Amino acid sequence: MKPELKNDWGSKDWTGKKVLIVDDAKIVRHAVKKVYTAAGMVIAGEAENGVQALDALAKQMVDLVHLDIIMPEMNGIDCMRIIFDKYPDLAVLVSSCLLEDRQVVARLEEEFTAVPFLSKPLTAEALHELFNSNAQHFLQSA
Repeated sequence: MKPELKNDWGSKDWTGKKVLIVDDAKIVRHAVKKVYTAAGMVIAGEAENGVQALDALAKQMVDLVHLDIIMPEMNGIDCMRIIFDKYPDLAVLVSSCLLEDRQVVARLEEEFTAVPFLSKPLTAEALHELFNSNAQHFLQSA
């Protein structure tokens, strides 16, 4: 199920909102945590793969899931499908080195029309731009 499109990333106040960071690389999770905390968000948890992410969401709801694509046990694409099935209003942001390939992005955008995709490494500037833009891909407010 695809979430409805709505231009609310830029209009939503993300200060104090809870984010779950899902990436198999500890160093990446650490760097991403810095970006979100600098933006005033609360790190609600971390997961190394999609299985751990879904377990974490079953225990505690968050406002945003920051998701990598290539991970062991369950990749980010399969995880997103389950998230949108179980939690259709949950905001998901995908950050991956695969996103440098426009063909990969185009295929992902066909299925996940409301998900913003940012290339790694995630920077404070990219996150700020997303939160303050009228970019093409947005999620419905929770």
